Amino acid sequence: MFPTQIAAKPIRVFENESNFLVEIPANQKTRASRIAGRRWDPNFVAWIYPKTIECYEALKTEFQKDADFFDIRKPKKQPILEARPSIPNDDSNSDFEKEWKELSEHTSNIHLNRHQ
Repeated sequence: MFPTQIAAKPIRVFENESNFLVEIPANQKTRASRIAGRRWDPNFVAWIYPKTIECYEALKTEFQKDADFFDIRKPKKQPILEARPSIPNDDSNSDFEKEWKELSEHTSNIHLNRHQ
């Protein structure tokens, strides 16, 4: 005997330490696949998304109203770090700095002599 109705798999949206996860019935997988950054994880049997503000907003918009379980939190904004070149502290670096200083001085002298 077959049941006349098969219970639909619930939609579950949750998070772990590093990702958002979405468990969704196969017939609704298009909804999950429209959100950028996704990947299918057969071990979790869920769609996996990076924990970004963009993914959070997209998941909230798509699933919050009709998910059977929706428990994700908006990630905190990461501070924008000023780009600074990483310069190793070794002898070759000091030679480079010395040459750079000399070149800068020569360039400055050329500009000064040219405008006099």
